[in-house]
Amino acid sequence: MSKPFDSAEIGAYLIHKGVRYLSRSIFNKVETPVTTLVRGLCAEFPSESLALTRERIFTSYPLLPLCEGMIKVAAKRATVLRVEAFHDETSSFSGDSIEILPQPMFEFHDSNSLSKSVHPFRNIPEFLERLKEEATGKTRVSALLTDREGKVITYSWSRTGLNRTNHAELQLVQNLYHSGIVYFPDHSTLWISL
Repeated sequence: MSKPFDSAEIGAYLIHKGVRYLSRSIFNKVETPVTTLVRGLCAEFPSESLALTRERIFTSYPLLPLCEGMIKVAAKRATVLRVEAFHDETSSFSGDSIEILPQPMFEFHDSNSLSKSVHPFRNIPEFLERLKEEATGKTRVSALLTDREGKVITYSWSRTGLNRTNHAELQLVQNLYHSGIVYFPDHSTLWISL
């Protein structure tokens, strides 16, 4: 059972088979209640996540592009409620509730953790292919962020075998943010293998 929302909190929830799944107050450049809810459902309830994420998601805040992308990839629909209506809905719900907490981030990879150096631009396709070997899931994808000279800032790979929302580019952006880098550096390039 989760505690009720207080009037200052933002959040997201869905109801499936009489149970409310909710997340609250996580809001920064790479995590929102919607992304936390969808990623958490896929991680905590993998066998049920497809059915769960087909339910309408209700939020108390306007959807950001990150939320819209997560809904497009893993869920299907969302409705933004006025804050008052959202709090009325959540406080009047009489069924069971399960609170979904943020999922742990994978380790941050920066240029210091590379096993061999990547010469600017020349070996990027080879490096992306090497990263894809680490990927899990049906589609193996890697992502690489380079500075204006082509030196690696960070990299990641898909982990969709663990959670279908763990796309390489999402992991890269989230890990970059959690390492303290809030914006992509000027003139940086994001490389994605497909």
